[in-house]
Amino acid sequence: MYKLTVHFYNPKNDKDGIWNKIVSYVDPPYCHCEIEFADARSCAVYMGGTVHLKTRTFDPANYDSVPYHCSPQQHARALALAESLAASKQAFSNRGMLAAKFNILNAPSGETHTFCSKLTCEILQAAEVLSRDVEAHRVTPSVLHALLARPTDESVPETAVLDFRRT
Repeated sequence: MYKLTVHFYNPKNDKDGIWNKIVSYVDPPYCHCEIEFADARSCAVYMGGTVHLKTRTFDPANYDSVPYHCSPQQHARALALAESLAASKQAFSNRGMLAAKFNILNAPSGETHTFCSKLTCEILQAAEVLSRDVEAHRVTPSVLHALLARPTDESVPETAVLDFRRT
């Protein structure tokens, strides 16, 4: 078995990240997420940057982590998507991120822009850990954590679609 781990950043101890505090205030408690693969590389996108893969560590004082065991095939599909998005230098979208929470703005057209929770959600969908019924462009880090933290046998059930416009 392989493992995919989603790390959720809680900025409660962040002394400098004003944007992190604002995002977590609007949609508590998380402001960022990224996915770690079995080879210790994680896939992420940060404000002003592009999708990337790099090896890093996650301090448990700042990150809550949700691991998922998966087959080698599921892991390979997830990693292939992450590598493809990193190679294409998919850019971060402020507008897309805001649209996920407030649903008042149209997300950028095309597949050239993303934000952390949309990226992570799409990778989990490629691995069939998360249902394709979940609208990745509407998922915030805190909503994704709620979806993944639900107790299930092996993965999130296909009916686990939240209407997070009510949050």
